[in-house]
Amino acid sequence: MTDVLRGPGSTIGSYEILDEIGRGGLGVVYRARHVHLGRLVALKVLHPLWTATPEFVQRFRDEGRVMALLEHPNILRVYDAGEAEGHFFLAMAHLEGRTLEEVMGQPVPIEQGLEYVRQIARALTFAHSHGVVHRDVKPANVMVSADGHVTLMDFGVARLRDAPGMTLPGIRVGTPYYMAPEQILGRRVDGRVDVYALGVILHQLLTGRLPFPGPTTEEVFEGHVHRGPPPLAPQLPEWLRDAAGKALAKDPDQRFADAESFHRALDAALSPAAVQVLTAAVPEVTTSVASTASGGSTGPRGSTAATREDRTALCLDVVNSARMKHPGLTQLVQDQFAHFRAFVRTHLEAQGCLESAWSGDGLLALFLRPADGAACAAAILDGLAELNASGGSGWEVMKVRIGVHHGPLLRAEETPLGEVMSRTLDAAGHLQKLAPENSALISESTYFGLATQQHWVPAPAEYRLALSFPVYHYQPGTAPTPEAAAAADLLRLEVASKGSTRIIEVASEALLGRPDPASRRSPEIDLRLDDAVSRRHARIFPGEGGFFVEDLDSANGTSLNGRWLLPATPMRLSAGDTIELGEATVIRVL
Repeated sequence: MTDVLRGPGSTIGSYEILDEIGRGGLGVVYRARHVHLGRLVALKVLHPLWTATPEFVQRFRDEGRVMALLEHPNILRVYDAGEAEGHFFLAMAHLEGRTLEEVMGQPVPIEQGLEYVRQIARALTFAHSHGVVHRDVKPANVMVSADGHVTLMDFGVARLRDAPGMTLPGIRVGTPYYMAPEQILGRRVDGRVDVYALGVILHQLLTGRLPFPGPTTEEVFEGHVHRGPPPLAPQLPEWLRDAAGKALAKDPDQRFADAESFHRALDAALSPAAVQVLTAAVPEVTTSVASTASGGSTGPRGSTAATREDRTALCLDVVNSARMKHPGLTQLVQDQFAHFRAFVRTHLEAQGCLESAWSGDGLLALFLRPADGAACAAAILDGLAELNASGGSGWEVMKVRIGVHHGPLLRAEETPLGEVMSRTLDAAGHLQKLAPENSALISESTYFGLATQQHWVPAPAEYRLALSFPVYHYQPGTAPTPEAAAAADLLRLEVASKGSTRIIEVASEALLGRPDPASRRSPEIDLRLDDAVSRRHARIFPGEGGFFVEDLDSANGTSLNGRWLLPATPMRLSAGDTIELGEATVIRVL
C-alpha cells in the first residue's frame, strides 16, 4: 500500500510537497507548488485505504468535477485533478486566512457576521443555480481572509441535482450540528438543506452558541428534528430574528425558498441601527425550549415523530460482482445471487435479524445485540468456502466484505431501512468498505458487546487513521483454539496515580482513562484520580508477539520510557517498560 503521508520535497505528479495543511476522513491536504508554473496550491490527496473502494474514488473525482463547474469569487477554485503513482489528487487554490470556525472563537461584530453570511449565501446561490447542493455547509468549510473575504470550500459530499445516489445505504451526508431535519430523516433534499445549515451559522454568530448542542450525535439529531432553537435576544432587530427563525424552520416549505431569498432578506433589512458588537448587544440566553416530541406527538407539518433505539448494523457487499455480470450470463448470475441470498438469509434468521434490505448486491441488516451481528458476520464468512464449492459449471467465486457497528438509531416510522440516515449505519458502511475481501471489521462498541472476543483481533493502526476509532478484524480460520486462548499470557501492570498503587492484569484490550457519563464504555484501567488524564486517553491491547500501548490522541499525551507516543501509533511493551500520562500517573510493566 502506498503511503499517503508525504514529506517536504517529495512530489505527486507535477506538484512538489511543501508541508501538510490538515487531514480528514478521506485524505490529507498539503501546501504544494507546481514544479513548472511555480503556483502555490492546496493539494488534496485521497488516502490509500480508500483507493481500493470504487465508491470513494468516484466521490473524490466527483468533488473535483463539481467544483470545476463552480467558478465564483466565493467558491474555492480547482486548478487540476488527476492520478499519479496510485495517488488521486485535487489541486485547489491556496488560501491564506482562518476558517470561520477559528474566527468564531472570538466575539464577532454583528455587521461583520452578517457580511460573512451574505457572502456564503451568494456562493450557495451560484452553486444552486448550477444544480449543485453542498450538503455540508459549516464554519470549518468556510475560509475567511484577512480583509474579510469568504470562500466556501469542501464540496466532498455535494450532489448534482437529480444525480443518482450511492449503491449502499448508511453513508453519512453532512455534519450533525448543521444537518436539516430532512437530511437526518433520510428524505429527499434540495438547496434548502444548505439554507438551514447557514441558519445554524447565523444563530452561532448572533449568540455564540449552537442552537442544538449535545454530548451525543443522536441528542443533536433529536434537537434538529423536534425542538425549536433557543430564542434570540430581544435587543436584536425584529427583521433579523425573523430571518434567523425562518432559515431554521423544521419544514423546508416554511424556510426561505432558496439561498438567494435568504440573501435578499438580509440585504434589504440591514440598517445602521443593527450594527452592534455581539458581546455588548446580546446577553446570555438561558431560556430553555421544551421538546415537542413528548407524548408521541408529531413534529413539524408534514413530518412524523422519530424513535431512538440501540441497534447493531451489519453492512455486506459482494467484492467481485461487476466481473460476474458478463453479457449472456444474466440468468446464471441471477441463479447464483438467488442461491447466495438464500445462504445469507439462513444466517440472518439464525442470529435473530430484526430487519434487512438488499440494494443490488449489497445488504444492510439490523440486530438487537452486538453479539448477534458479529456472529452472523462470522457465520457467513465461515460458510463461504462450502457455498462456493457447491456451485456448478460457470459459478463465480463469491467474495464479500462485511462491517458491523453497534449504536443508537434515530428513525422516522415511515422511513424504509434503505433510506435511513444514521451515524450507526454510516459507521457500518465505512467498515464494510475498508474490510479486506472475505473478512469482517467491527467497531469498538461492537467488540465490547461480545461474550467472547478471541475470534476478533485488533486491526492495524492505519484503519484508525481512516475511521478515528479502534477496529477489530475477523478472517475465517484465524480464531485461536480454546487451548491456545486459555494459555494466552497476561500482562501484569503496576499502576500508580495520585498516591494510589495497584496491580492490574490485562488479558484483552484495556482502555486507560477517566469515566465519562456520556460514554457507553467505562475504562478498564480507571485513572479518575488524575484530572489531566483524558476520558479516552490510551489503550493497551494484545497483538502478534505480545502487548502494545497506543495513545488515543489524548490532550496531554502518553510517553513510553520517556519518549512521547504519536497518536494511533502502537508501540510494543516489554517487562520493565514505564508508561507516563496525565500529571502524576505512572504505569510499570511487571
